[in-house]
Amino acid sequence: MCTSAPSFVSLPGVVRQLPQAYRFRVGSVLVTALSDGSVPLYPKKVLKGIGEEVLEQYLGEYLFPEHIETSINVFLVELKDRRVLIDVGAGEFFGEVGGRMLENLSYAGVHPRDVTDILVTHAHADHAGGLVSEGEPTFPNAVVHIGQADIDYFLDPAESGRAGYLPEDMADIYEQMRNAIGPYVASGQVQTFDREVEILPGITASPCPGHTPGSACYTIKTGGGSLVFVGDMVHVEAVQFRAPEVSITYDVDPDRAAETRSAMFSKLAAEGALVAAPHLRYPGIGHIRKDSKGFSWIPMIFGDRYPG
Repeated sequence: MCTSAPSFVSLPGVVRQLPQAYRFRVGSVLVTALSDGSVPLYPKKVLKGIGEEVLEQYLGEYLFPEHIETSINVFLVELKDRRVLIDVGAGEFFGEVGGRMLENLSYAGVHPRDVTDILVTHAHADHAGGLVSEGEPTFPNAVVHIGQADIDYFLDPAESGRAGYLPEDMADIYEQMRNAIGPYVASGQVQTFDREVEILPGITASPCPGHTPGSACYTIKTGGGSLVFVGDMVHVEAVQFRAPEVSITYDVDPDRAAETRSAMFSKLAAEGALVAAPHLRYPGIGHIRKDSKGFSWIPMIFGDRYPG
């Protein structure tokens, strides 16, 4: 068993990619995975609840070096009369890291004014930062759907003084979310939910708390299939499928996040559901399988041809 990555393994030089838009169908619904870029992540620094030797083993089996390049995936869903985004990426909040969603949305043939609905999985900068550009709403005609608990938690100035869980690089998250979501609240473009509910025809929102208080999953169901958008339920494929109890420093409630992750992995594996994940390798689409080691991720097979 390999316990560490061989010395010859290294990340390829990370460069700016050509426009990224991967399309597929779920029944009659066209879905497009859009890249917002990628960000370096250091598993040994941010993962919690796992011994160093076991972590080294899991990372080594995937030939991971000290850091991994983590995708920021955004998903476009085109319905009969709606164009829906699930998350909007980091926008300008990460500087030169991320922020490519608008370029790739344009490549997919959609203008921001054409977006009718935005389903925010949770109020973190790499998922909601793209709501604004230079301080103004990026999507002037969109309704923003988000868990009520995240509005209560992140837009309340008093909460910023109680944020003991936050790592240093997230110290500005409350101000960031007030700046990103606040304009839509002020204009009456935010709709919240606190229970499982159909928010759009064929799309159901389900609270999945832990990573943040209002974290949500969204499920599309059509006559020909279904797709579940899981938000930040998993960050490190090599570790958290094998050990769902492992949390990440960005979790507001690590224990609850672990409980939610374990329960959802079991449910999605049993159902054979198609899953969309924002931080798994682009395009972040695949299935979760139960196996003797816990769970594993099976990426969707790439397809590039005219329909038969």
